[in-house]
Amino acid sequence: MDALLNLRQLVDDFFLFVQSKSIEIYNEFSLQHELGIFLREKLPDYRIQFERNVSYFTPDNKTIKKEIDITIFNEDKSEKYAII
Repeated sequence: MDALLNLRQLVDDFFLFVQSKSIEIYNEFSLQHELGIFLREKLPDYRIQFERNVSYFTPDNKTIKKEIDITIFNEDKSEKYAII
């Protein structure tokens, strides 16, 4: 699966899934957790990690946000995605 082309659709699918299964999202952490579990199921060839330091993506230490909420990357790290 090409995550680059499907990540936006996967996020849309996640919200439909939450609605159909009556999964309760009640704060930012529960959203991250449920989305991460969903993405792990849908993207078995990718790693899903939480609260990764922004230095994983950029050496710029002047970023406003210091951690990426959800990081998605393939085994050789040729593809890296961030959900913030």
